[in-house]
Amino acid sequence: MFNCCHLVKRIPSFGSLRLYAMLRKLPCAYLKGGCLKSTLFAFLLSLVVLPLTVAAESLSFENFSQTLQLQPTESGGNRYFSGDNELRSGDRIILKVAKVLEKEDVLALDVAMTGITELYRLKESVYYSANISESASLSQVIATLADKKGVHLVQPDLLQLKGRHHGNHAPRPPIDHIQLLGIAEMWQKGKGEHVKVAIIDDGFALDHEDLKNTRVAFQYDMQSQSRDASPKLDADSHGTQVAGIIFAQHNEVGGNGVAPNAELIAIRDTETWTSNLLLGFNLAKLAGADVINCSWTSQLLLEPVVDVINDLAQNGRDGKGVAVVFSAGNGRSELQAYSSEATLPNVISVGSKNLKGQIARFSNHGEHIQYYTYGQRILTTSTSPDHQYKNFGGTSASAPIVSGLVALMLSADNRLTLAQIKKNLHNLLGKVG
Repeated sequence: MFNCCHLVKRIPSFGSLRLYAMLRKLPCAYLKGGCLKSTLFAFLLSLVVLPLTVAAESLSFENFSQTLQLQPTESGGNRYFSGDNELRSGDRIILKVAKVLEKEDVLALDVAMTGITELYRLKESVYYSANISESASLSQVIATLADKKGVHLVQPDLLQLKGRHHGNHAPRPPIDHIQLLGIAEMWQKGKGEHVKVAIIDDGFALDHEDLKNTRVAFQYDMQSQSRDASPKLDADSHGTQVAGIIFAQHNEVGGNGVAPNAELIAIRDTETWTSNLLLGFNLAKLAGADVINCSWTSQLLLEPVVDVINDLAQNGRDGKGVAVVFSAGNGRSELQAYSSEATLPNVISVGSKNLKGQIARFSNHGEHIQYYTYGQRILTTSTSPDHQYKNFGGTSASAPIVSGLVALMLSADNRLTLAQIKKNLHNLLGKVG
């Protein structure tokens, strides 16, 4: 039976969240009725979107034991270049500190820090975001803290655009990926029951005809800080399309989801600050995700994100490993190691192949991309007022097919480790030509 008190005790105490302390003292009886959603929402209430400071200085910090230097753009302000990537910084930093340090100890490391928020707890260390006073030099604070005892890593909190990996295809008949992959036979052992799949993406139209009966374990909007992950912008269509590939109900309307009876953890994040990414993965972890679908990659791979992904893959699911699924991207490029999240050894990376079994022309590829599946003309749910269903393509479509397959495997046998899941995927998906 699910233990509410156990979840509450695992929630980190964000900022000055008094309600967190109260929740930890409550007996489980007080948390009945939607406790999972209420508890997670409560601990998120302390997150505040803080104003950005003006910065004309270059920023230097460590990333994978190398010094990374960001140069300000000509427009100045808080915009920087790293190679061809344009980034923004705010008045926050990301700190990785030894687990033995209490929050008060961390805050006392530098008078420029005006408040800290716990983002993710690893086995031996903790990630925090720290607010920096407007009068302080961000680069100087980073340099000072990097030399402090117990501080393992300091970086600016950066905003970078996610590369969502979908493509537009001509209105041709959709392919039958369900039949091509033999998924109907897998349904004889279950359709995702008792498995939780998190999707970190933009908005989710959960009132859609094919999604309205989806079992939603938890949903959260990082920008509005609310328990409503529905689309807020006209561009919020990607998350709905990804969700439909996994969760579309088998109702003889539209397409059929790969694992329609799984539970959805919907996390809407349209502003990809490093702090938001760490928090999004933490939410998925706290909500009990078995699978996390990421149909995107970052422009610049950052060490804090890698740390968190590795922790989920190595220690999640009571040591069996959470399956973190990343799309390879549509740049037609051969990806080098550690060039994006999709090249990390502990993730499940997915490229696209065509109906001939060859790597699709648009798909990124290379020895670090582990799996390929269909990524063209996949019929799924749509937010368009004129068309409730559309063909969806790109590696953004391939990744949720694989996430759904993993959910089916875990529904049939929840004892599978991440290594066993990967072996099963190799046997199921085979090699590309």
